[in-house]
Amino acid sequence: MEFEQALEIINAAKYARFSKHLSDVETVILKGAWQNQTYDKIAENSCYSESYLKQSAGPQLWSHLSQALGESVSKTNFRTAVERQWLRIAKSRPDSNSKQPHNLDSQQSSCSRNHQSLPQQHFDWGNASDVRQFYGRQEELEILARWIQIDRCQLLALLGMGGIGKTTLAIKLAEQIQGEFNYIIWRSLRNAPSITDLLQNILQFISGQSLDELPNKFDDQLLALIAYFRSSRCLLVFDGLESILKSHDRTGRYQDNHKEYDQLFKCIAETNHNSCLIFTSRERPKGLAAFEGSTLSFRFLQVQGLSSAAGKEIFQLKNISSELDKQLSIIVENYTGNPFSLKIICASINKLFDGDIYKFIGIVNIQPFIFDDIRDLFNEQISRLTNLQLATMYWLSVVREPLTADQLKKFFPATILFDELLHGLESLKSHSLIKKFTDKFTLEPFIIDYTINYFVESLFQEIINQKFFTLKKYSLINSKIQSHAREKQARFIIVPILKKLFLHFGSPKTTSNYLNEVLNTQKLESTIELECINENIVYIQACLQAFLDRLNNPNQHEIIIQEINLRTENYCNLQVNQAKLKSTLPQSIINNLSMPNQAVGLFLNPSSFQIC
Repeated sequence: MEFEQALEIINAAKYARFSKHLSDVETVILKGAWQNQTYDKIAENSCYSESYLKQSAGPQLWSHLSQALGESVSKTNFRTAVERQWLRIAKSRPDSNSKQPHNLDSQQSSCSRNHQSLPQQHFDWGNASDVRQFYGRQEELEILARWIQIDRCQLLALLGMGGIGKTTLAIKLAEQIQGEFNYIIWRSLRNAPSITDLLQNILQFISGQSLDELPNKFDDQLLALIAYFRSSRCLLVFDGLESILKSHDRTGRYQDNHKEYDQLFKCIAETNHNSCLIFTSRERPKGLAAFEGSTLSFRFLQVQGLSSAAGKEIFQLKNISSELDKQLSIIVENYTGNPFSLKIICASINKLFDGDIYKFIGIVNIQPFIFDDIRDLFNEQISRLTNLQLATMYWLSVVREPLTADQLKKFFPATILFDELLHGLESLKSHSLIKKFTDKFTLEPFIIDYTINYFVESLFQEIINQKFFTLKKYSLINSKIQSHAREKQARFIIVPILKKLFLHFGSPKTTSNYLNEVLNTQKLESTIELECINENIVYIQACLQAFLDRLNNPNQHEIIIQEINLRTENYCNLQVNQAKLKSTLPQSIINNLSMPNQAVGLFLNPSSFQIC
């Protein structure tokens, strides 16, 4: 018996028992075991670590095969077990004299909903990624497969934050259930293709006709697509739906030039046919709620992070082995099991810390470690949020403790209605950016770090470039919030901004002079936005002055900034009521600036100023 024949028998047996094909790592183990190789040798010839093959993937494979073949199967006896299965299949055929079983794929198809083989199949995977390395998600795959195969779901959405694994899950699902369909077509929406171009491309693949023979108007294309959906079983997968949705819109409305997508999805959901469309998105599109339900045609799955065990597989496959099982679990948990983030962390550990996870943990225990690729992905998603959603993320990251909607409302002006805040919270939850415990909302640890980084960098860039957006929309001064929240804002927002300004301009004194210039060069007009900018700049200056005063008066525990006069000729006759601002900068915040002990030398020799 050849290995390929044995592999076919095993694959059919596993599918018959679990409705799942052999994974890539299982195929690697079987091939090595067929050649009597040790796990060490199998690891040497593959991309997997020995510990992962021997302690995780291998035992799971032999357990599954034991159940599938109805006898105890191990690495040492699996060849004999396969030969016995081969004989059982041969004897069950009408022609029992056959030397080998024929058409083993019929075992797989007998497990399908229709209990029959499909006609010739046509697959166009487009630019779908390679998913040979797949981690966990067995429960999600089973749920999704049931929705499509048993419940006959016609429209299915995979929703979740960037990097959480929606695309990989969709590809793996399509591969797993491909035997159900005549046509599988994968298309990316990342470049926001027009609906007519997209449908024309799909119709051309299904029909085999030239473009000249196909309809070029949307209504005609939609009718043709539904006709094919009825005559054949088709699976369409659209990846990255958020690219055709409006930014800064919590309701999930389509961009003006992509509104026909809404009609397409509704038509697929409400029309009787034999096919299914799956889409992935970071945001939930508007208009599909009427079709959603356990007995209706539309379902959505909120894709969560990997389990701790699956997350640790990524470290093992990247040859990062550690006995710090608890610490690895904490890393996976802190990054919400986000596969993209975990892969970036693994690569950084190998590149920056020579694969030593102890060094990495030592660094992150001292201060947040911001990874460029994770930051770019996070900023890409957070930049699409509405002003209200951004402000919500801001205060949750600053306060760093769970808050009820009522508590959050105190951070916003009276013009923000309570139901607006609730809708914003629900939208953030659907984006997987916030989580809810009972009636309180909070952020995951790594999201807090990256949110703070986003706002600090945004505010810093606005100040040095004098191109204001955040500083003219949000006031850093809020008399309604409690003192401990203002203290945290100074610690996590103002102090890091000051550190970046000091580093940029060379010293606190030069920074103070620049902030004065910013105020003096504002436009000669009085607007609410200008008032907000000036108030924020003055507040930052007040914190800077408080810091300088602390250097001169190290025993002073509370610094009061009184009667800051915002009405000057330099403000171009801008009339603002005098405000009494009280700012508390605890010693811990001053220490966080890591100033040298020789404070006087700071001004005599600015280069002596240290930023750490």
